[in-house]
Amino acid sequence: MVTYWINVYSEQTWKESQAHGPPISGFAEKRLASVQKIALGDILLCYIMGAKKLTGAREVIGPAFISRTPAIWFTQAYPVRLPVKALVTLDLEEALDFEALLPKLSFYNPGNMRCTWAKLQGSPTRLEQVDGELLLAALRGTDAALADQAVVPGPDQEVPPPPSPAVGQALPAAKAPPALLSNPLDTLIHELLVTQQDATKPTQFEQTAFRAFAYLGFDVQHKGKSGHTDLVLDSPLGTDRYRVVVDVKSSATGKIAESQINFPAIKAHREHEAAHHAAVLGEKFAGGNLQKFATEFDIALIDTPTLVDVLRLHQRTPFTAADLRALFTAAGPVTTALADLKQKAQATERHWLLIAEIVTLVDTFSRLEQPLPLTSGALHAVLVSQSLPSKQQASSPPSEQDVRDALAFLSCRAVGILRAVDPDTAGYRLTMPVSAALQRLRALESAIRAVLAQGSEQAAVVTSNALA
Repeated sequence: MVTYWINVYSEQTWKESQAHGPPISGFAEKRLASVQKIALGDILLCYIMGAKKLTGAREVIGPAFISRTPAIWFTQAYPVRLPVKALVTLDLEEALDFEALLPKLSFYNPGNMRCTWAKLQGSPTRLEQVDGELLLAALRGTDAALADQAVVPGPDQEVPPPPSPAVGQALPAAKAPPALLSNPLDTLIHELLVTQQDATKPTQFEQTAFRAFAYLGFDVQHKGKSGHTDLVLDSPLGTDRYRVVVDVKSSATGKIAESQINFPAIKAHREHEAAHHAAVLGEKFAGGNLQKFATEFDIALIDTPTLVDVLRLHQRTPFTAADLRALFTAAGPVTTALADLKQKAQATERHWLLIAEIVTLVDTFSRLEQPLPLTSGALHAVLVSQSLPSKQQASSPPSEQDVRDALAFLSCRAVGILRAVDPDTAGYRLTMPVSAALQRLRALESAIRAVLAQGSEQAAVVTSNALA
């Protein structure tokens, strides 16, 4: 049976929630125990505190998880989160007046209104079945007693879910509907969070993990049979290539116990597959001797939240295969490896921003009546001055070598956005407007994609001929 819950918002948090892409309901960390009682299919009724309005209904489509990213709300992180599907969404101007609905609710006490309103202070708060059904009917405008209320269903009502993404191997039909999905990575992460807890169907978690590692750029084999490892990852790096065996563990309890991991067997799988590294993937890992054995057998313990963090970082600043190797060289938890990857992602973003800043500066000086070619030293000096602590939000200045590297990229023959105009001082000018520079970079990407696609077609022909 569906259970109904009050989900409390302020006007600000409601607007922030609506501005975020895939629907997510968030709660304070101290409410974790209450949130974990919410089941798939339960309905959250969205109440705006202060305004005393009912603005929507959300169906829960996945288990609770803890994450502070992405940042959805400005006032708090609300890290205890639920993936939900919008059933009804009303603008604040169209929302239902909750005071008008109160007399019809079982907890209404006209002699003690303070007690009545207290029911709407906590979030989430469980409602009686009759109250939940009445409020949902009011939102949908189907309750005859409330037919005079102006109720407008949200534009996202009854919207069919988008198709699953083609990332790696296709996932068999999953239990949870893929409704929170604004892009393929959101789909993938949602399926990881759902399938990791279905111990009755471990293959689904293995298939989802297959797609996650494929997204990170690995060549992945799914084995998963008795006597074999679940996944084999290959990093195609020529003489620097490496191989990893991964055991994928799902658990209904949320934690992988020591008894679930056969460390000697994983070691044997590593030897059988001639792998350099071995890892276990699971939602969380229990204490006891588990970490001790992981260290003893040199096996990395990768929890799902860490893998999700890596996937999101990789989306923003794709990692090299060498960067990702740190995830598997750790013996035990991979906390340090994740911290290193976050630093690498930040460094990459700084280099990309540096390229943008250099193009902007060169464009500015190129527009002077007497265009002035900028040298690496002059550019470095300007960039350092922009990063001085006197600014409200100071940033670390780039090194002069960072500036030289960026100039070398922008002026190389393949890119050609800058050109050297003064051999003595190594001064640079733009060769095209900034808008054309962006088009050139996009054209470079298109050319690379076309060559890769042609290479894939040729490889398929060669393989077909070999098998004929």
